[in-house]
Amino acid sequence: MSSQTSKGSLYFKFQNTPLTVSEKYFSQSLNLCRMDARLYEVMTEFVRDFWWALEPQILNKELKKQQNGFLIKTIIASIFDYCEIEDAIRDEFSKWATFASRGVKDLATPELLYQDIKIGGKYEKRVIENTLPSFKRHNLYFSDIPFNKELPRSVRSRSCWNTRFNIIDFLKLDAVLKIKKDSLSLKNIEIEKKYKTNRVFVSRILNNTYDGIKIDFFEKVIEGSP
Repeated sequence: MSSQTSKGSLYFKFQNTPLTVSEKYFSQSLNLCRMDARLYEVMTEFVRDFWWALEPQILNKELKKQQNGFLIKTIIASIFDYCEIEDAIRDEFSKWATFASRGVKDLATPELLYQDIKIGGKYEKRVIENTLPSFKRHNLYFSDIPFNKELPRSVRSRSCWNTRFNIIDFLKLDAVLKIKKDSLSLKNIEIEKKYKTNRVFVSRILNNTYDGIKIDFFEKVIEGSP
């Protein structure tokens, strides 16, 4: 991800085309959050609403490559602390959160969440004194609930979005997630052979850039006969 990526394009991708967000894109975007309070909110709300669209073990691997990958832990903690979670999805979300954050290390020493705050200023003192437990547990100082207008709302499952996305959208996502799960145990060359495709094609799938790929391919992946 380029450091010149505009805030507008980041917000748009997470809010308007969430099923195109890959585990790699999400993880790289976290590196920009500590200079952008709104982006941190947007990404927290993305996890609340679309956690089910990310393969947690791949996400975990990508997070460990990033300087600010540990922010997944404060995002998850804030969701558990402030969002309503229906019993029907609590276990599934908890399992996802465990896989996604496993082994991701916290900061060694406490720091302010936002790195553009003037050290020693009155705002810094207020933030430290009023830090929320969901941040303090992970060696960060932050005193505001990280949701737009401080409205945490509820954790959503895939079924909550049936009116926004259609059967084709979900078919593509299911196929992509199936290939991603295969990538956890197979080498890319083995995936290429299994799905009768090539390296570039596999890379596009793993990065959720699958526009232009015929729907026949996704159907065959789901059927198990590409």
